[in-house]
Amino acid sequence: MLMGKNKKAGAAGKWNKILITVNVIGSAGPMRFVVDERETVRSVIEMVLKSYAREGRLPILGSDIDGVVMFCPGQFLLEDARKHLNILAKEVARLKIAEKNAIEKIKKTGETEETKELIAKIKADIEEKIKEPAETKVLIAKREKDVDEVYDRLKEKLLVVGNLVHDSVPVSDDEANNAVFRTWGEKGIEPNLKNHVELVELLGIADTKKGADVVGGRGFYLKGDGVLLNEALISFGLAFLMQRGYTPLHTPLFLRRDILKRYAQLAQFGTVTGEGDDKYLIPTAEQPLYAYHLDDWIHPSQLPISPNGHDSWDMHEEMIKTSEDFYQMLKLPHQIVAIVSGALNIAAAKTYCLEAWFPASQTYRELVSCSNYTDYHSRRLEIRFGQKKNNEQTKKYVHLLNSTLTDTERTMCCILENHQREGGVEVPEVLRPYMGGMAFLPFLPKAAPAEGKGKKSKP
Repeated sequence: MLMGKNKKAGAAGKWNKILITVNVIGSAGPMRFVVDERETVRSVIEMVLKSYAREGRLPILGSDIDGVVMFCPGQFLLEDARKHLNILAKEVARLKIAEKNAIEKIKKTGETEETKELIAKIKADIEEKIKEPAETKVLIAKREKDVDEVYDRLKEKLLVVGNLVHDSVPVSDDEANNAVFRTWGEKGIEPNLKNHVELVELLGIADTKKGADVVGGRGFYLKGDGVLLNEALISFGLAFLMQRGYTPLHTPLFLRRDILKRYAQLAQFGTVTGEGDDKYLIPTAEQPLYAYHLDDWIHPSQLPISPNGHDSWDMHEEMIKTSEDFYQMLKLPHQIVAIVSGALNIAAAKTYCLEAWFPASQTYRELVSCSNYTDYHSRRLEIRFGQKKNNEQTKKYVHLLNSTLTDTERTMCCILENHQREGGVEVPEVLRPYMGGMAFLPFLPKAAPAEGKGKKSKP
């Protein structure tokens, strides 16, 4: 949020009127308010936020606007000091020119009492003016420090302000109202189907007991054919995306504090402390992928950094369609839903989910999340495009999107339930080349019951 003001002189004894211009990131244009000079910055900001909140576009920050209230006047004072320094520099330059001209005049006409007094006065003025910039620089340094401290606090508060939601997003706080856009495949509704937990045990492809011992609930070790199936999904996924023009990129698993804090709340991340700066564990590759373009200025000819030339909303549709095609090749029934506004994370302008059918529990479960964050993160990371022209008032930022292709372990669970057969699980045809041609995963032979010791008969 940026603010500027222009004063208009009022009549004697009356308050001046101030034109307040507020530019809100992501808004169509500036909002302008003409208020009395006695109106506080807080009251103006409250008017702006309430106006946007009524339109459902921004939350009312309440007490969190303190950072904005403190930052705005501090920034104004800093700018005033900088302007004053520029005026002083020009004045010193003017006096030095006057001194030079007086010396030139003496050379031509000879020194007189008048010229001696003139030069002495000019030198005294220069010495006096030179002191002022030094004092002003000290003042500027102090104000810069104050503004930086307040701005850091303000940025922390702004991290909880969400993105502007796209008009097509269903408005609701209840995910039961997610909008189903399309479905694919026939849902299995056979009775007495085994769930993926049972199938994992029957196939012997994971050890959940040992996993729970060392991790806790839902912990597991993949083993045998389970490892092969997981790796097959990874290999097929890479080949699938590369055929569509995507470039594989293996990201770091940690980010530095100063990088991550630019666009995320650090409390949400696990810390690893070692030599030097603290590092933060990433939850997904999304964070380091965005940081890969930190402070980049991307030429329009390089956009989009994707296989086909589209704007971000076309690209959003293409990305969810890419995930759909992947799961159709695995022959997994699914539906595409748009997430309601109240369930979106704060960065998303719109999110699609691909939910696959789990026949044992007769329900859809999420396998893919595909979001358009527009310029929400790129502003914080300063990822810009084009070349700024002199007549442009604002920078242009790229739009950032992200999508899952496959969460391999969750996808494996879905494959097991949908492709279970008598005696085992059929391997999807597209995965067989990555599993050495294996087409079927058989259940383990049933172990013979242990022979119990007979009881002695009573006499």
